[in-house]
Amino acid sequence: MDFPNSNVFKIGNFLDDLSKNFKIKSLIIDHLQLLNLDKHQNNLPRYEKMTQITRQLKILAKDKNINILAISQLSRDFEKRNSAKTEIDVQLSDLRDSGSIEQDADVVMFLIVRKDLKDKDRYGLVISKNRNGSTEIIDSKFFKEKFLFCFKGDEFCKVCKNLIVDSKKTKLADGNFVCSEECLVNLKKIGENNELK
Repeated sequence: MDFPNSNVFKIGNFLDDLSKNFKIKSLIIDHLQLLNLDKHQNNLPRYEKMTQITRQLKILAKDKNINILAISQLSRDFEKRNSAKTEIDVQLSDLRDSGSIEQDADVVMFLIVRKDLKDKDRYGLVISKNRNGSTEIIDSKFFKEKFLFCFKGDEFCKVCKNLIVDSKKTKLADGNFVCSEECLVNLKKIGENNELK
């Protein structure tokens, strides 16, 4: 959805139209600070506007029974505090116009570059707020060629390098996996050690 002057009311109408033909489970908003209120409320101070927007999004999520992932800008304080550090420090207050975002959100996550690790493709998913669970940092690796973030426990096919997403996998003696019979045949053709465990 890319409408000029988008607001939560327009998003709700758009979801109603879509739901006539599709089952809507999630909505992603990129980014939260671009949303507006209706024209009668649009002259409110920025903080009050964001308070209204996040409250309306919370109500919309409950009314439509969907998950809403709203991407937010970070404040300038975040950049100032972290420009020279090797380990990134994120806080809920780093969300731009943050008070209502951190109050209304069920989960707040930050994706950070792990400067403290040698592998430049390492990231951390920082869960700073979790209304129904724990807060933690989850290590991940980014594969640019596939535009894919993978987390600990994810497994890849030794032959085609695809992420294995179902239980149809075969474990090899070396601890690696293949995702299909076709990949297992290809592995045998190229003479790899394919003794099964």
